Amino acid sequence: MLILLSPSALESEWVKKEITYALERSTRHQSNIIPIIIKDKEFIHSVTDSMSALKGIQMVDFTKGNLQDELTSLISILKTKEMG
Repeated sequence: MLILLSPSALESEWVKKEITYALERSTRHQSNIIPIIIKDKEFIHSVTDSMSALKGIQMVDFTKGNLQDELTSLISILKTKEMG
């Protein structure tokens, strides 16, 4: 599951339910969640505070400015994960 993270996404009850569902389907050693930061990187601290379950999951940051590098990183992550 790709989760597009933004300040408004974190306020959405639907997004929180989807994240909870995906986390419940994850195994101890294999997460099926890939968070992608798409807006305003400063809110990322509230991500880990409000959704502590996302701590420790590798995130892709599309706000860095180099979209090609981040797409390459995302593709690499997708290739190594078995998305259930």
